[in-house]
Amino acid sequence: MGYDIVIRGGRVIDGTGAAAIEADVAIAGQRVAAIGSIAESGRREIDATGRFVTPGFIDIHTHLDAQIMWDPQVTSPCWHGITTVVMGNCGLSLAPAAPEDLEQLIHILESVEDIPGPAMLAGNRFGGGSFGDYLDMLDGLPKGLNVAAMVGHVAVRVQAMGERSFDSGPTPEQDVAKMCKLVRDGIDSGAFGFSTSRSLLHTAPDGRHIPGTHAETDELMAIGRVLEDVGRGIFGSVPAVEVGDPALHRKEIDRLEGVARRFLSYARPTPPERRAIQLSAVVSRTVELIEAQAREHPEQYLWIHRRFKTRPTGEPKLYPQKPGRRKKTSRASKQAD
Repeated sequence: MGYDIVIRGGRVIDGTGAAAIEADVAIAGQRVAAIGSIAESGRREIDATGRFVTPGFIDIHTHLDAQIMWDPQVTSPCWHGITTVVMGNCGLSLAPAAPEDLEQLIHILESVEDIPGPAMLAGNRFGGGSFGDYLDMLDGLPKGLNVAAMVGHVAVRVQAMGERSFDSGPTPEQDVAKMCKLVRDGIDSGAFGFSTSRSLLHTAPDGRHIPGTHAETDELMAIGRVLEDVGRGIFGSVPAVEVGDPALHRKEIDRLEGVARRFLSYARPTPPERRAIQLSAVVSRTVELIEAQAREHPEQYLWIHRRFKTRPTGEPKLYPQKPGRRKKTSRASKQAD
């Protein structure tokens, strides 16, 4: 058979955990066709002597939801071997959104992630709508990477509750029902999952904690059941990373195990160095839960690598700093010196 590309003489790391080997890699169409000593020439030959040849890296935690609209090549991740990014983390997505709420979601994303609001507003191509509408907009972009997107708790709460989305305490059943429908609609449209944040560091421009921060377990359980019912989707959660108590994080992991049987992208706590803490128990508990669920549902742990969402047609829905804060960081560095 004819090869489109043959990459020759590199140290091949195949992603299985096996040791690196020196080999050629042949590509036909969109697939790796052969690995080994390849005599046949390709239409394009690449000399990889002295270099590593690896599968593309998957960045599972990004906030490129707005940037991708003015930078569909998705720089700079594409410069570093990343071929797939997951957006909509930390409860932050730009959909679903009523047109009049979109600017608020952009400013919340600005406040949490230090992405300049004026840049996001200037580059925005999404006029509001369902999560499916947002994905349809992504479909039309000439993307440089594969892209998957999560439904964010912030957008879902704002859509369902308006200004009350910032409230703490029990959420009325009718509001929970609205949120569950929005999440289900998003998953059915091709969302990779649902994300939320419990971190008190994540605040809106007015200093309030972002919507969903204080959501009670019943609300999260209801959303987790949506993912369980539809049989797909990852439940992503950012814990109170500013808290350095491993016991709190063990408790949070145990609680989220009940919320999302599919488990779970859980951001590891990273407190300042001055709070030297032992997180080995937290990591061990996380690994224990993942291994237990992998034994019970092994297909779910292959699923994350082989496909995202499959539409009824059978086609995969894989979507081929504030200046002030930088100044504060600079001042802190000078003081430390």
